[in-house]
Order: sequence, then C-alpha cells, then structure tokens
Amino acid sequence: MKDILEFILKYVPAYLNEFIAVAVSPWQFMATRNRENINHNLTNALAFLGITLCFVWLLQAPLINKDEFFSRFVSAIIHMLIIVVVFSALLRLCWKIVGGKADFKPFLITYCYFTGVVTFIFVIFKLVGSGLIKMNAPEFYRLIMSNDRAQIEALNVYADHYVIIGSLVQLGGILVSIIWLAAAWGAYRQLNQLSKTRSVVAYLLFVLFSSPVLSAFYFIAVALN
Repeated sequence: MKDILEFILKYVPAYLNEFIAVAVSPWQFMATRNRENINHNLTNALAFLGITLCFVWLLQAPLINKDEFFSRFVSAIIHMLIIVVVFSALLRLCWKIVGGKADFKPFLITYCYFTGVVTFIFVIFKLVGSGLIKMNAPEFYRLIMSNDRAQIEALNVYADHYVIIGSLVQLGGILVSIIWLAAAWGAYRQLNQLSKTRSVVAYLLFVLFSSPVLSAFYFIAVALN
C-alpha cells in the first residue's frame, strides 16, 4: 500500500499534463503510450484512471450521503476496474475479428485513459445541470435526489422548465462524451494499423457486443442493491 501511495503522489504532477494531452489529441497521445515501455505505461494508465475517479468522486461528495460515501466509492472503483478489463477484452475481440493483431495491454492502456476523460466530462455536465436545478428549483431538486418516483410523477417534476434545462445539460454531457469517443476511436485503428472500413466494422461489432454486456452489468447492479 505504501508503494502504491508513493507512486500516486509522484504521478500527480504529471496528471494534469496527461489529461490535457489525451483530451485534446487522443490519437497522438496514445501513439506515444502504446509503442514502448508497455508495462510502465499500463501502471501510469491505471493511476490516471484512479486519480480521475478519486477527483470526480470528491466533486460529487455533496450529492452523496456521508454514511455511504466510502462504501459507495469503493464499490464504484471495483465496478470501474471490472468494466475496464471486460470492455478492453471486448474491444480486442472486435478488432481481432477484423484482422487486428494488437496485444491486450495496449487496449487496456487506451481504455483506461479514455474512460478517465469521458468520466470527467460526464460528471462535470452532471454537476452543472444539478446545480442549475438546485439553484432555481430547490424543492424539485430535493425530490429528484430522494429518488421518490411516486412523488416525482405526482408533482410532474420534469415539466418544470428549470428541471428541463438542467436535465438537458446533463444529457449534453452524454452527447459530448459520445462525440469525443467517436473522434478518439481512430486511436484504436492506429493501434491495429487497419483501414477505415475495418475500423467501422470493428466499431459496429463493439456496439453490437457491448449491448448485452451492459445489460448484464445493469441487472447485476440491481440485484446487488
């Protein structure tokens, strides 16, 4: 544990530079991470994802019950690690079907960095949208946070224009994340050195295969809760 903490503390100063680099130029950044020193770069990628998750979790602290904060944080870390490994393997399978020959570790490195950026984008939009609702419709905000579906439907909460605006901002986070991922997808094509046509096929296969996997994760989460 001590060695892990020391590594993270040493890595923090480089974190911001890496975040900006991968967010602005994902293709170029990943090209420097998937050629040499793969084991070292994998450690850095996991640290990048871990620090991002810690940061976004702290940003969301006001939205989480204090008594549940730590347990939910640990649960989120475990779920994220499982998702990263499973979907990295799924990506490799999809690219292998179309002729890709890249090893598993570069896929894992790329997915860690991309997940970190997308998680940050999504949480920022979520917080801005929640802030707009909380500021302008505090009674509806408290109701939404309570997750009381009966009351939410009875009061027609989502008919309020401030709630609509806040919800649209949150949906905007999903849209921006999708657009960014679409722009970054070329990093996988670059990794596998394949044509754009095969890249499109790999993307369609990933969408096809990921749907049942996501459904499985959802039902497992429901069962555990």
